[in-house]
Amino acid sequence: MSCGWRGGRIQLRFIFDGPIAEDDEEDMRIVTAEVIADFPEPWRIEEEIIRLDFPEDLRAHCLETWAYRRKEKPLG
Repeated sequence: MSCGWRGGRIQLRFIFDGPIAEDDEEDMRIVTAEVIADFPEPWRIEEEIIRLDFPEDLRAHCLETWAYRRKEKPLG
């Protein structure tokens, strides 16, 4: 995930390598809720979901900072 903030707006950019599963979407909703809970009104949040498959370069899609949380898929 990449994130940025400016003028009362928080941007979250979720970047996936490969298909986006339903449980990934639920995880994004949880992250979004936790982030916005830390900011008072009138802050608002904007989400963006991007699929970039390796070897595409992530740097072109980075906002102000990276907030990594790599989630591995279970094997099998």
